[in-house]
Amino acid sequence: MDGVTWTQLPPVDDILTKKFDEWQRSLFEKGQSFTPLRGGNADHKYQFMTKTGPPATEGGDPTDEQKELTEEERLAWMVHEVDTACSVVPAGAYVLLSTQQVVANDFYKGLSISESLMLDSYLHLRKPVRLESKPVSERAGLAKSTRFLDSVADDLPKGSWSVKHDPANNLTILRSFLYPGYVHFLLAGTPVYGSVYVGTGGRNYDLSFML
Repeated sequence: MDGVTWTQLPPVDDILTKKFDEWQRSLFEKGQSFTPLRGGNADHKYQFMTKTGPPATEGGDPTDEQKELTEEERLAWMVHEVDTACSVVPAGAYVLLSTQQVVANDFYKGLSISESLMLDSYLHLRKPVRLESKPVSERAGLAKSTRFLDSVADDLPKGSWSVKHDPANNLTILRSFLYPGYVHFLLAGTPVYGSVYVGTGGRNYDLSFML
C-alpha cells in the first residue's frame, strides 16, 4: 500500500491462478511480458480480453470476453511466484519428522565454507516438485530426514544461480538470475542465514539467452 495502510493479500488458489494465466497470455499476445507496478493502488484493475466458448469438440466459435485482474491479485501472484522460485534454505536447516511434519532443525550447526559454495547445499522451501522424478539410485543416497526438498542445483536453466564467498565477512551469498533482486546469505560455520528480495517482481525471460 502506501507504507502506512496495509492490506491482506488474497490467497493464490486455482481461480486466481487461471485468471492470472489468462491475463499474462493476453500480454504475450500483445508482445508484452510485464506491466509496471501501479504505485501500490490495490484497487487498480487491469482490463484484458480472453477467448471463451464451447469446447472445440462441440463446434462453435469462441467469443471475446472482457475480464479484469486487480493490482491486489497481481501482487499476490507475484509474491507467490517469486517465493516458489527463490525461497531457499541451507540443507539440514529443516528436518522431516516421522509424522511428516517439517520443522526447524534445532541441531543445525551451519555449513562449512566448501559446502556453502555448492549449489546442492541449498534447498527450495516448498513442496518438492522434482525430487520424485529423480532415479531411485540417486534418491537412495539422500538422507530422507534432511534431503526431502528440491535442490537449487536441479533448477532450469542451468546457471540461474550464482554463489560466492566473501572471506572478509565469512559470508556466502547466493543470488538468483531468474528473479534479479533475490539474495540468500549465510555465515559459514554458524546456524545464521537469511534472505531478502528487493526487485520489481519481473521474471528474467531473457536468461536462457544470457547464459
